[in-house]
Amino acid sequence: MTGSSDRSLARLAAAAVRWLVALSIGAGIAGFAWQASAQAPPAPTPTTAPTMPDATADGLKTMRERFDHVKFRLNEAEAALARPGLTDAQLIDLRAQVDPATETIQDILNRLSPRVTAAKARLDQLGPKPEASAPPESPEAARDRQEREREFAELNEVVRAGNALLVQANQVSSHVTNRRRALFTNTLFHRNWSILSPDLWLSVMQSAPSDLKAISTITSDWLSALGSRVAQGRVLALLVAFAAALATYMGRRRLAPRLTARNDRITAPTRLRRALAAVWRTLFAALPAALSAYFIYMGLDGAGLLPPGIEPIIRAALIAILFIVFVRALAEAILAPGAPSWRVVDAPDSAAEPLYHLVVIGSVVLAIGRIIEVALQTIGAALATTIAAKGVVAIVVALLLARTLQRIRRNDDCDEASLGPYVPTEPTFGGPLRIIAWAVVAVLLVAVLGGFIALASFTIQQCIWIAVIGAALGLALTIVDETIGRTLAGDGRVAVALQTSVGLRKRSLDQLAVLTSGLLRVLLVAIALLLVLAPWGIDSDDFTSSLDAALFGLQIAGFRISLGTVIGAAGLFILAVLATRALQRWLSAKYLPVTGLDSGIRNSITTAVGYLGGFVAVALALAQLGLSLDKIAIVAGALSVGIGFGLQSIVNNFVSGLILLWERSISVGDWIVVGGEQGYVRRISVRATEIQTFERASVIVPNSNLVSGVVKNWLHNNRIGRISIVVTVPFQPDPNRVASLLLACAGAHPDVLQDPKPSALFNKFTDSSQEFELRCFADVEATLRIKSELNFRIFQRLTEEKIYSAPGVPLSEVKLQLPQQFEALMARRARAPRAAGKAEAGEAATGSATPDDERPDGEAPNGRD
Repeated sequence: MTGSSDRSLARLAAAAVRWLVALSIGAGIAGFAWQASAQAPPAPTPTTAPTMPDATADGLKTMRERFDHVKFRLNEAEAALARPGLTDAQLIDLRAQVDPATETIQDILNRLSPRVTAAKARLDQLGPKPEASAPPESPEAARDRQEREREFAELNEVVRAGNALLVQANQVSSHVTNRRRALFTNTLFHRNWSILSPDLWLSVMQSAPSDLKAISTITSDWLSALGSRVAQGRVLALLVAFAAALATYMGRRRLAPRLTARNDRITAPTRLRRALAAVWRTLFAALPAALSAYFIYMGLDGAGLLPPGIEPIIRAALIAILFIVFVRALAEAILAPGAPSWRVVDAPDSAAEPLYHLVVIGSVVLAIGRIIEVALQTIGAALATTIAAKGVVAIVVALLLARTLQRIRRNDDCDEASLGPYVPTEPTFGGPLRIIAWAVVAVLLVAVLGGFIALASFTIQQCIWIAVIGAALGLALTIVDETIGRTLAGDGRVAVALQTSVGLRKRSLDQLAVLTSGLLRVLLVAIALLLVLAPWGIDSDDFTSSLDAALFGLQIAGFRISLGTVIGAAGLFILAVLATRALQRWLSAKYLPVTGLDSGIRNSITTAVGYLGGFVAVALALAQLGLSLDKIAIVAGALSVGIGFGLQSIVNNFVSGLILLWERSISVGDWIVVGGEQGYVRRISVRATEIQTFERASVIVPNSNLVSGVVKNWLHNNRIGRISIVVTVPFQPDPNRVASLLLACAGAHPDVLQDPKPSALFNKFTDSSQEFELRCFADVEATLRIKSELNFRIFQRLTEEKIYSAPGVPLSEVKLQLPQQFEALMARRARAPRAAGKAEAGEAATGSATPDDERPDGEAPNGRD
């Protein structure tokens, strides 16, 4: 019963999530459509496509009138840009006026382009105008030429005017963008008082009485208004709103334990289950809070208790409460303190709990700071008071973050000390994130102490915004990957239905799942990136445009060099390289494995994508630097000189690497022999190829050696290799018996291929021995093992069949002694004792006799017995 209820609750949660996502997407599309309709210029009255010359003239007249209207709007925008002190909202309004004008111009030019091309083609068909010395053309031809020249001139004049207006519109749009970025930079890096400045706190104390009096006045006025509404009985709307808010809160409190409780019996939930649980818990906590805040706001508004003096403060307080609830719910859903099995991120308890407390306390501090800031703005407090409030909030946030990082580090040290000294094989949790967090702490402290309060506040806002976007992106990517993987790939119901009804193969469904997941991942990452860059003044229109120079540029020989341009080019190059690496990893890990291609082809495709991405990255960086074709030609000329003298080998190896990838004569994973080295190809890079030998040594071979040299590739065409075993047996009257035995041993081995069939060859024979050779085929990478196993089996069978007997004197060491030599040997043995006795007597008499065994010939001396 409990399991079925859990499944029903899970289905309810999944349905609710899908409904909310669909509702959000529909609302976003509707809002986008409304905004587009609100910003779009009024559509011109449709007219019939002109076919006659007079209709064409009327159409050109209409286009000129529209161009005049656009030019008037552009001139107004330029005049407005000439005024100093424009705010960001005013610049956005100007951009909204220029963009429709640009679209109008581009639309007219697109419509005129084919007409201009057709008019030019008709004019060219008449040929050049006859010279004065040539016979004149007929009156009809001259009249036709004159009409076509007039038509082409009118069209070309309108096109030139449109191109000029298009250039003007682009310049105005670029000017607006530059003004917005300059305003953003000036505001962000404007220096005020330091938090330690005595003048700051002196100004705060001087303005404190008036600020407190203003707050007291606003509060007393609002309480008086509330008292009068109560006395008049006009608080029904307020009571209803508070009752609705209380009912929403109580309903959430009663339903939350049943709908959002984690099942403790599930010890290892899947990634999809954890992500859906996190989304559900976050939405179930945030949506009732938002609904309650909306009820309270509408109740106060209906009761007339939102005067202009107090409305911003109440709105900020409600938004602050909603912010605390949402951030706390999101942190609790992702970090899951006390429930590590449901944790979305791979973080230990020693890091999850401090991070959760940091998020909760930090959200409260930021909410209080925001309410104070809005209150100070509402009462018109002194600038020093606002700066002091922002600076104190930034200091508190920096100290909280530093304290949390120290707790995480101390917990890691305690864990390592309790387990004893060891060398960690993986980095600890959040290594790069810790570095970024300490950098944020340093930036906050330096900014507050240096007087850059706006920079400190902006840093805090961006950190919160990026953290929320990153958490939402992580959950969305997990849900997309797991949902599509379960739906299209594997043995799910949808995958089986598509296989049976549509006829798609499982491999095709796997490819479709990977491609769909990849496209959705790119879309989600792009949306997240736009959301992250939105506070920096970069909208969707600016996202695809090149970044202009942020700092002063030095003009040298028509080429502008600036620090901002160089940093932008480097950043663009790094982004392109990272995107290429991500695409390579996705291809090698996700898409290519499900295509069924050979590993060598997959590696060639991945490497080629890397080369192409590198070229694109370089091209984008050069374009960002502003290098035109003539400047690139100069650089290419200088490089050609360097290539001619010192870079020949590098270029040769690079081209050889491309040849290897194209011809695929050598691929990653092949077993090759180069000179005296052999092993497996592990990597084909730009300059060289890495080979891992059987001794686990890495051999780096230049690519040019592989292209121009002799290389043996065991795995080029197939994986079949031949095994040759030479067997020498004593002389047998029936050689077929030995051959049949060898073939039986090869046929009984499971790894020996039967096509081509094994064969037994009778190589040679002598009076005492016969030599046979067994040839069979198997996987080339298993030939050594198979050959050893066959040797064991052949020896066993030969022994069982009595073909091999007990070991004795090898046949190669048997010497045949002739009869004469045998008789001489026996005679020497018979004479040896007497010769020894005579030698002893002679030695005793004279002491100078030479023994027989010291003679060079080794024979007994001549003489009588």
